Amino acid sequence: MTRATIAALILLTAACHRPEKQAPQPQPQAATTKNQRGPTLAAQYGCNVCHTIPGVDGAHGTLGPSLAKIGSQGTIATGTIPVSADVIARYIRSPQSVYPESAMPPVDMPEADARDLAAYLLTLK
Repeated sequence: MTRATIAALILLTAACHRPEKQAPQPQPQAATTKNQRGPTLAAQYGCNVCHTIPGVDGAHGTLGPSLAKIGSQGTIATGTIPVSADVIARYIRSPQSVYPESAMPPVDMPEADARDLAAYLLTLK
């Protein structure tokens, strides 16, 4: 065998035993990414037609309460319901299930969108 043949065999053998590269593992979606979806979701579902919501372009509604400081309010629905991400997400999709006297209509949106919108609203202080 020539040196070139031996060298080629060594390179082929090394290449065949090289460990496989692992595919990158998906990273969990950061809360900030979810929060960044909030203004888009609020505009997409028309929340700003009835509410004033900082960071949301378009109409600034006054029919419903301003959501400008909802993240620091502590309660919603005339002070009767403690604010949390779960409560806000549920309230968005089915307001009367949280507060039966609510005049807000239910919003037909996926649970994931409601949670992302709630996460954004909680940043408003």
